Amino acid sequence: MESLVLIKKKLREKNIKKRKKMKFKEKEKKDDEIYKKLISLSYFKEAKLVLCYVSVNLEVGTINFIKNCLKIKKEVAVPVVFKENLSFYKIKSLEELHLTKLSLLEPKPKKENLVLNNEANEKIVCVVPGFVYSLKGQRIGYGKGYYDKFLANFKCFKIGVCYDFNLKRNILNNYLDVAVNLVVTEKNIVKIH
Repeated sequence: MESLVLIKKKLREKNIKKRKKMKFKEKEKKDDEIYKKLISLSYFKEAKLVLCYVSVNLEVGTINFIKNCLKIKKEVAVPVVFKENLSFYKIKSLEELHLTKLSLLEPKPKKENLVLNNEANEKIVCVVPGFVYSLKGQRIGYGKGYYDKFLANFKCFKIGVCYDFNLKRNILNNYLDVAVNLVVTEKNIVKIH
């Protein structure tokens, strides 16, 4: 029997290959459809703060989504990776981001911009990246567990984004994996029950 780590690795690699086969225009169109679905969600409209990854390479594009959030005066925070952990920092503009050694776009971490645990149960949404999602909200990301660790201890409404061909009926996961509340693809909005 294969280990869960190996099963996830194979599924991740298979779906990364599918993403690599997409033409630029096709990806751009799918990203735009996902963006439109995201901004139409009542969860997004009601949110006081939006936590969102800054897309790179094969990830579902989030730059237009972040620009829209800033334009309509939503509070926006993006992730910064520290060794084994992820923290979110508020930004006012995409110009605050710089390229890191890991080829990620991140802001300079300033204590006054750090997003703390949502003790007040404010309306916060987090847009979560993933290479594969299931109809149950399970995800396979890069395999480092950054988002699982962060989301296990932070109260928010979790929205996963992926392309429709990366949406599966079910995927195996373990007790450390944190499921999302909703998955958005270019074709579907899947509510997790």
